[in-house]
Amino acid sequence: MLFQFDDYFQAPTERPLLSQHEIQALVMHLSRGTEILAIEPLSGGFRNQNYRIEHPQGQAVLRVASETQSALKELNLMQRLSQFLPVPKVLAERQTSAHVFALLEFIEGQRADTLPHNLSEASLLSLGAAIGATLAKIHQIQFPATGFLDSELKIPDPLTHLGDSWLAYMREVLHGKRAEQRLGRETCQESLQMLNRNEYLLRDLEPVQRLVHSDFNLKNLLVREKDGYWQVRAVLDWEFAHSGSPLVDFGNFFRFEKELPQALFEGFLHAYQELNGPLGPLWRKQAKLLDLTSMCNFLDAPEERPITLKTVRKIFAETLESLA
Repeated sequence: MLFQFDDYFQAPTERPLLSQHEIQALVMHLSRGTEILAIEPLSGGFRNQNYRIEHPQGQAVLRVASETQSALKELNLMQRLSQFLPVPKVLAERQTSAHVFALLEFIEGQRADTLPHNLSEASLLSLGAAIGATLAKIHQIQFPATGFLDSELKIPDPLTHLGDSWLAYMREVLHGKRAEQRLGRETCQESLQMLNRNEYLLRDLEPVQRLVHSDFNLKNLLVREKDGYWQVRAVLDWEFAHSGSPLVDFGNFFRFEKELPQALFEGFLHAYQELNGPLGPLWRKQAKLLDLTSMCNFLDAPEERPITLKTVRKIFAETLESLA
């Protein structure tokens, strides 16, 4: 495999899979009586459950989400984006008090992280270019303000100073007991000092009103090779999307740059900048610092996940070294 995410991140406590009878009942309700011929659980989702459904007219994906507001936001966003971006169409949806169920278009493709690890340099450059061009198009979408999207894609509480908001969040987490227990007091103190030295990197972020996927990595990309060139068939999992700095997605995508082939990132950067113009001179440092917000989110989670925490410590150590 190109990258094994399960070695770095641990899913929350697993919820039991739905039974065939439950899935049949849901699909019958969502699709007004469609008969199911086959059911297959799909891997990759850390927060939601996904099932490939085969029916007489073709295939679809049943998505089961327990975070109702983020799921409704995701479905609303996907409905709009599927008109001009590689995003699955929403075929039907239903909300209960505890879950959101959706029937999505099934798109043929392979998760990018499961591709062979021995791809040629030319193939990696092509793959990176396809991914970079896709992200560039995502970042061309603008909002009237900066902040988190509600289920109707509005921004109820706009953020005036995005960088200050991220800095305040990271400082709050690093001052907390969970961070001290999981990261260690010394590392927390070093990280706080590092934030003080480098806060200028986040003070002047521009632009900050662009669509940000916020979980943009190989696991959430379906790709396909055609005539010697790679195509992005679908960008998945939009539940964390918001209006903010594109560098959040760069921090996520470049998080494991040392573990992946360099040609992938060369192709990515060339294609992205060809469409959206050159990145600023400090983009790497800014993206790395922004990625610590995700690490702080894992660090402060109620449930302790040893594999994920090992990765969090690794990312903090690398960031402290690079921003010393």
